[in-house]
Amino acid sequence: MKMLVANVIPEETRAAVIDDGRLCDYAVERDDETHIVNHIYKGVVQNILPAMQAAF
Repeated sequence: MKMLVANVIPEETRAAVIDDGRLCDYAVERDDETHIVNHIYKGVVQNILPAMQAAF
């Protein structure tokens, strides 16, 4: 069974996903940090590096 556990205080939010007693995902978001998660960027892929599993 999956369970979401969250802890919210004025300057920080923490969340964890627990599945069958094991931690699957953990995230911390602080008010004083710049966030780039969940942002969408439009661009053109010019190079692919299979060894790094990355595209630039």
